Amino acid sequence: MKPLLANTQVAQNILAGRQTQDRRPIKPQPVKQHGKMFINQCDRDDWAFESGINGSIKTPIDHSEIIPKFAKYQVGDILYVRETMVCERELPERLYFDVLYSADRTHIETPVGSDDQTEWFMQYKQWWSRGEDKVVIPSIHMPKWAARIFLKVTGVRVERVKDITQADAKSEGVISFTDQGRVWHRNYLTGKDFYGYGEYRDSFQSLWESIYPGSWERNDFVFVYEFEKYERQVK
Repeated sequence: MKPLLANTQVAQNILAGRQTQDRRPIKPQPVKQHGKMFINQCDRDDWAFESGINGSIKTPIDHSEIIPKFAKYQVGDILYVRETMVCERELPERLYFDVLYSADRTHIETPVGSDDQTEWFMQYKQWWSRGEDKVVIPSIHMPKWAARIFLKVTGVRVERVKDITQADAKSEGVISFTDQGRVWHRNYLTGKDFYGYGEYRDSFQSLWESIYPGSWERNDFVFVYEFEKYERQVK
């Protein structure tokens, strides 16, 4: 099981069923070879990825190897979503953690006892040693045992970021709102809904540029991960 790092907005999108796709830039980016670069439904025999010191070595990679060798997630993978949470453990002898998920304020109490929990608590116990009753745990530090959202990867493909369609942009979970009887989509660069866009794709562009400055203009190659919610079997 692999982790998927999610900010609070992405966690909200997934919980609400708005988001079923996630694009990530390919690292390192493919480069041109023999003056050509092929992608998607075209012949992709001339892929190359930069490697070595300062990208000085370019090793040709057959297109059939791109996803298995470079994609972080593969079809069929089960992911657990790392999201921001507030964790409370008032006394060292307390036998459970209070966990509050920031995305929707859902609260759970989870018993303390597993080796994973003990190891996590010992690693981050300095947060409680500061005398704070409640500690905000950033998503990157969320432990696996506290995960509540699980996903199954249903598709992985490669495309340029500007190839995104209106339907795909909607599946990325961009926020929509209604103003004066018309549906608008959030401008993530300004953070102001009243400066929204009429198209999902334009809204996604602003979201992408806010996370990866310069990537849209370069039209970077991306991995497109498609997923669905997965009901984890509790043993």
